[in-house]
Amino acid sequence: MTYQGARAQPVLDETHKVFELSAAHWDAQDQISHVRWVEVHAESNLDVGASSVVPVADVIDALHDGARVMAVFSPASGLPRGLQFEVVEHPDGHETIALASHAGTETHASPGLHALITLNPTELDSQAGPVPTATPQPTHAVSEVALDGDGRVTAVRWGQVDVQRNDWAGTQQHADVASVVRALHAGHAVFALFPATHGHVHEREFMVVHYGNGLQTIALQGPSTHEREIHDMTHFAWPLLARN
Repeated sequence: MTYQGARAQPVLDETHKVFELSAAHWDAQDQISHVRWVEVHAESNLDVGASSVVPVADVIDALHDGARVMAVFSPASGLPRGLQFEVVEHPDGHETIALASHAGTETHASPGLHALITLNPTELDSQAGPVPTATPQPTHAVSEVALDGDGRVTAVRWGQVDVQRNDWAGTQQHADVASVVRALHAGHAVFALFPATHGHVHEREFMVVHYGNGLQTIALQGPSTHEREIHDMTHFAWPLLARN
């Protein structure tokens, strides 16, 4: 991350996703291959959407990203509520999931996992259907920035990019940095353009940072790079002066 002001720091996400996992399928080697799960709202405990059957790799990715995945057992299992899954690595190097230790006890092994409901063949077959193609998120480029006295970005000159043609998709516009922050939160890619001998080059991507009082701005991802910092970009004054 490029340092932008004394109080700038990566934005903290305190709303990690929570999932409930209620059923599983075991392959011929007695390893979980697919699960049924659903995202739940952490505060209301209500389902966010419909449950779905996914490969266990999706659960592993979610756990690595900081999500909490809770086990939902039938009352007859006798297992306590609130058990969570964690990622474990087998001796051969591949990863799977296991029940994490609860209240200081040892990790629940296979008998605990097998207390999950077994996926029925119909549910398992539905997972093998065609996977919808993800809609690519827009890509933007910032050619100029306005900075405050502490070196934080307050506004930008930017536009959407046609990645197929490697050219602008429309006209660049000046905008408050809040517009870029919203785009980043929505999953859009936003790159910095640096002046070069023949136009501009893009080499670094922006991320969101916050600097107290709930205010947010943008900074460049990754370690500092020679001649590829925000102060190396083209600058302008904000707000723009009215033109006659």
